[in-house]
Amino acid sequence: MNVQLQMFECVISFAILVSIIFYLKTKSFFVESEGKSFSKLLIEVVLPAMIFMQLATHQISYPQFILILIMLLSGLITMLVSYFVAKIFTTDRGKIGAFMITSSFGSSSLLGYPLIQMVFPNNPEAMTDAILISEIGVGLPLFIFCPLVAMWFGKERKSDIKFMQILLPYLKSPVFFALILGLIFSIFNIQPGAVVMNTMKSLAQTLGNGIGLLSCVVLGIYLKPKSFKGVLLLILFSAILEMGFQPFITSVQASLFGVSDIHRKILIFISSMPAAILGPVFTVRYDCAPDTASVISYSHIILALISIPLINLLF
Repeated sequence: MNVQLQMFECVISFAILVSIIFYLKTKSFFVESEGKSFSKLLIEVVLPAMIFMQLATHQISYPQFILILIMLLSGLITMLVSYFVAKIFTTDRGKIGAFMITSSFGSSSLLGYPLIQMVFPNNPEAMTDAILISEIGVGLPLFIFCPLVAMWFGKERKSDIKFMQILLPYLKSPVFFALILGLIFSIFNIQPGAVVMNTMKSLAQTLGNGIGLLSCVVLGIYLKPKSFKGVLLLILFSAILEMGFQPFITSVQASLFGVSDIHRKILIFISSMPAAILGPVFTVRYDCAPDTASVISYSHIILALISIPLINLLF
């Protein structure tokens, strides 16, 4: 099985699942108001468990830190650029926030891991590096910056609210506590008893298995065909930024930092992924144009069938 076929299968499976959820919504199996319950479950229970375990069970070496730094900078640069691009096409604050979230940090684990396994089938070190780059260089920034963007641009924000008033709820959130606790375990190499650690790993794995499904449920619930109207340019430029500009920035940084060829390939693979399907979850939670975010994310999944092979061929 070649890489293109593996990528096709992964992408199509998510597109089909989202379409099934959307169909069930039209049959009143789901109602839109349930989307917030699913998003709260993901953000306040599932994601904190995954963040803690990924950090607590990984020790970061200096070479891996460079790879993580490259990926982090690529996402942040793209997010900053996406703000100015969005301002060209819309003045709607919610749509600007949704555009930024869906144009910066991609679906590195859900789609990236199968591709890495296919490209480097006999290289376990490549997969380890990919996990660290994905979970810490993409996952953690996604969990940290995207909620802040959604809070800042969401409808619940009052016109006179200060940034610290947005930041304070995040500092009290389960995600932040999981981040700090995980870093403490990682830095000080804390190793609780085998029974305790194995139980925690099993719990985190069980919760983690539901991330893809729950994210697709939220995406499908808020997907609205009419939302495609008026946002086609946002979809196009979001895809260009997420799956074109970001791999380019990553490739440039890889050359500047002098990383190895295999690490450069891994970085480009991960940075060329479509928008993370967790993005709409944050926009739902903070009422930041969730329908726009869902449409963009769904469109990315389809466009990835062309963009991923093309980008990796070019770079």
